Amino acid sequence: EAHLRKHPIDPCELNVNLSYSLSKIIKKALEKDPSCRFKSASELADSLSKSIANKSWVDSIKYFFFSRENK
Repeated sequence: EAHLRKHPIDPCELNVNLSYSLSKIIKKALEKDPSCRFKSASELADSLSKSIANKSWVDSIKYFFFSRENK
């Protein structure tokens, strides 16, 4: 039940190389209040598509997954 009440750890605390834009998308997807989350998978995809123009988060994801494999 704690996961229902507590806010998740900030994604940037888990990976300091994570871009702000991707962190913001992750936080919105994990919102406790459903009305604050993405309304659909399409809305999430749109946010990711807009963010990908920045490209910095793509590198963040690669770093996050590859650095975890090496631990």
